[in-house]
Order: sequence, then C-alpha cells, then structure tokens
Amino acid sequence: MKLVNLTPHALVLRDADGEDHTIPPSGQVARVRAIPGTPENVPGIPVPVHGADQFGAVEGLPDHVEEGVLYVVSLAVGQALVAAGHPLARQCVRPGTGPNDGAIREGGQIVAVTRLVRVA
Repeated sequence: MKLVNLTPHALVLRDADGEDHTIPPSGQVARVRAIPGTPENVPGIPVPVHGADQFGAVEGLPDHVEEGVLYVVSLAVGQALVAAGHPLARQCVRPGTGPNDGAIREGGQIVAVTRLVRVA
C-alpha cells in the first residue's frame, strides 16, 4: 500500500518504535470550500451566529485514482467527500489529530501522528 499526501504540509507518522516517517506533500492539494450558513442575530451575543457550514465541491483530487493507494486528506475534505457520496472517499484517510488519537505535540503544535483514520 502506498500513501499520497493531498495536503499542503508534510505529514510525520510516528510508529510504535518511536521512529518517524515523513510523507511529503504530493504537490496536489485537495481543498473544499465551506459555504457559511445563514446568519442569525441572537440577543446578548455581539456577533451573528451562523447556521452550520455547507460544503462545496472538493477540488484538487487526482484525475486518475490508483489501486493500492490511500490518499491523505484533511478532515473537512474527508467529510465533504463522504457527504457527497464520492467514490474516492473509500481510499481516503486523515491524520489522527483528535484528543484520543495520540497525536504528538510540542509547544502545543502537532509534530507527528500515531495513526491515520479512514474517512469512510
């Protein structure tokens, strides 16, 4: 199995032995536009409260999807692919950065992840 990183940043995977494996960005970046929900003025709140964002189409996906490849995408891109029923969602993973994912942090910044999570 091969990983292709569709994010703009290098991804560092730390294995069980503490060894780091860097997955460089592929140069192709998958992005999704978030469309803000309808704003609402709520008494006592100084700024509008917007309804949930809707996702636009995902851009920057590969033209040709390879067998035996997992594509690394952001959480938002993964959610948009799943919501759209996109067939590529089955081949996408995201970095495990949640509070229970075991992400490695230094100075509050994530420097490595210890797992990848399928988006679908």
